[in-house]
Amino acid sequence: MRKPLKRALRRTIGLCLSAVCLFSGLASSLCASAYELDKKTERDVSAKAAIVVFLEATANAADGVAGADTVVYEQNPDMKMAPGAMNHVMVGLYAKKLIKEKNIDINTATGVYTETLETNYVLGTGLVLANMEVGETWTVKDLLSLVMIQTAADACVTLAYTLAGSVEAYVQGMNEYAKSLGCTNTTFTNVHGLEAPGQQTTAHDMYILLRYAMDDAELEQMLSATECTVKPVKGGEERTWENSNYLLRASSDYYYGSATLGKTGVSEEASGEVLKGVASVAQRDGYRYLTVVMGCPEENEDGEPGTHYDSTIALCEWAFASFTYETVVKANQPMCRVPVKFSWNADSVTLTSQKPLTCLVPNGMDLTDVRTEIELKDTEFEAPVDRDTVLGTASVYLKDGTLLGKVDLVASESVSRSGLLYVWNGILSVLGSPWLWIGLLVLVLLIVGYAALTIAHNRRRRATRSARHKGK
Repeated sequence: MRKPLKRALRRTIGLCLSAVCLFSGLASSLCASAYELDKKTERDVSAKAAIVVFLEATANAADGVAGADTVVYEQNPDMKMAPGAMNHVMVGLYAKKLIKEKNIDINTATGVYTETLETNYVLGTGLVLANMEVGETWTVKDLLSLVMIQTAADACVTLAYTLAGSVEAYVQGMNEYAKSLGCTNTTFTNVHGLEAPGQQTTAHDMYILLRYAMDDAELEQMLSATECTVKPVKGGEERTWENSNYLLRASSDYYYGSATLGKTGVSEEASGEVLKGVASVAQRDGYRYLTVVMGCPEENEDGEPGTHYDSTIALCEWAFASFTYETVVKANQPMCRVPVKFSWNADSVTLTSQKPLTCLVPNGMDLTDVRTEIELKDTEFEAPVDRDTVLGTASVYLKDGTLLGKVDLVASESVSRSGLLYVWNGILSVLGSPWLWIGLLVLVLLIVGYAALTIAHNRRRRATRSARHKGK
């Protein structure tokens, strides 16, 4: 559907194994990098801000955000924009936090839509509603499920009031929790997503929030549901709502078979311009990409809607076609040799990679064509050295300086210590110490001085005796 990356495929990289003797003790699997789009994809993306992240399959949210995931494309990732209903991802995350802390059974606990909630937070907003009637009672699960796939402003405020005692307290908790997750450019002022002064987030922060939401099995299931059926416990009738994310709806013109979950958002600028966005995840052939687009116009140049969906699909297809997950460094691969002291059997030891380093790399890249830098904990090591002891790290780079990842380096064999060499080295160290010779010099000077004083004293005594003898 979308043409693969062109410029990135032409990138070739040079192999150079070099030792840089600097202290280092940590290793991580992948670090962020960014590539350029091909011209076709670039034309199809109308977002003001966007980010595409390859999700490391074995990393949880915290590890992924900390460096295990790979950013393959970003455009103004820290531009602050109104999130619209995408803020529901944070609503869901904070809801699950409170549910866990308060030990709430979401299948039995209920919330009531009140006249106060309707009057103070819903009337006049123009937002999409779940058509809750005052006095209607829903389970927390139904409230949360609908909030995850729809705007449902009435369900949002009911959920917030039920879990936190007030909507304001809930919003405050959302902001505190967002900051704790690393969202430094995000501030929320409401739960339903209506644009308001100060309500803002970024494509990068939305990636963080959706990444954490995916780590919660219930939230992930809710965000991926194509529809939600709610059964009011009191008042109202059973009703079904479809997901507002058309990427997940097979009946939609924007249906994308690789999409697995996501949340849309719409906001209106002060100028009256309507902007749309979507945070979503797509999966194919074992590859997962999280894509966030924000600030897409309501229509393209031809007057066609769905630009946020078109941008998402274009970016996902580009990513699927452009990269491969490959092993760049094998487990137990020899990387360098380092000197070892105080051993009869060996004066050096080979360092090998502790684990394999697998990275997302551009298609067509020669896997032998990378640059590696070795960072050692010391310039020389002392025996004994135990096998598998971490003595340094290897950092693997593309030629343009993009860090693919790091791997710990360990001793490939044990090296025993020679007691005689160790003691002899201690003796030589003492003999070679300038303080020893300074001390000896001071001692000699003291002895010479003492001898001189003694001689002078004896001479004076003899002279005194001689004088007394003559006086008699």
